[in-house]
Amino acid sequence: MELNTYKYNYHLIGTKPSHTMIGNKIYQIEVHDYKLLSKHDFLILAVDNLVSKSIVNYCLTNNLDITIKNNSFQFRMGESVPLIIPEINSHDLDTAKFKNQKTKLISNSNCVSRIVYMGLHPLLNLGKIKSLVISTY
Repeated sequence: MELNTYKYNYHLIGTKPSHTMIGNKIYQIEVHDYKLLSKHDFLILAVDNLVSKSIVNYCLTNNLDITIKNNSFQFRMGESVPLIIPEINSHDLDTAKFKNQKTKLISNSNCVSRIVYMGLHPLLNLGKIKSLVISTY
């Protein structure tokens, strides 16, 4: 699949100029520049917490009309930031409160909780779970 099959404007951004192969096509990776952010509809952040915080704060401060999917834990517990597992609660993105925000920030759960929620969700429809003990190492 090629990125240009989508109608959205995109850039692949990193810390240094490079390239990557997606499918059988080579795409350029550009150096991060805040000025590029205003040209896009969507931003997927798969960066550390400090970089994530800096980019999100820039978008909020400048009131950019952009939807940000943040994979770091920087905003995971934010009261106004929906924590989305698409198979379970993607409908939370359909609320008027979320849709009316200019800069829309979406967070995701960590890998362990995502697996647990995916398994528990159908079980919760069968009855009440009284207790759950989970250990990770």
